[in-house]
Amino acid sequence: MTRKLLSAAASLALLALAAGPALAQATGDLTVNVRGMRAGQGAVLLALYPSSDTYTGNQPSQQAKVDSTNNSGSATFSGLAPGRYAMRAIYDLNNNGRYDQGEPVFYSNRTSVDEDGHEPLFSDASFEVHAGANSQVITVTLRR
Repeated sequence: MTRKLLSAAASLALLALAAGPALAQATGDLTVNVRGMRAGQGAVLLALYPSSDTYTGNQPSQQAKVDSTNNSGSATFSGLAPGRYAMRAIYDLNNNGRYDQGEPVFYSNRTSVDEDGHEPLFSDASFEVHAGANSQVITVTLRR
């Protein structure tokens, strides 16, 4: 009886070891679809933040650029640990790779700066990323 229990325990341990790394390393991919760009005008710079501290400190974990060759485009962030993230998107109208005063800034969850010019809190702009495929939409709008 003891031998059977040891054998069963060993089998369970082997199964746990075999499945453990796959479960422990489950990550998510986030596809961000950007809409509303003017074809051929600039690019949208995306910055992804995994915490309130990185968001407040403007220290993105990943960045991407979506060219405005069409009115829409997308970028994918891969290998993300499941959890809450927030995104900041700059419509880089002059395509110089950085924010210049007057360029529109957008945030995830359709949040925006308030009347006093303060950006939304991480808690308001954040969304959940799960293991597997995830998506978000950023819609840019330009004042005419």
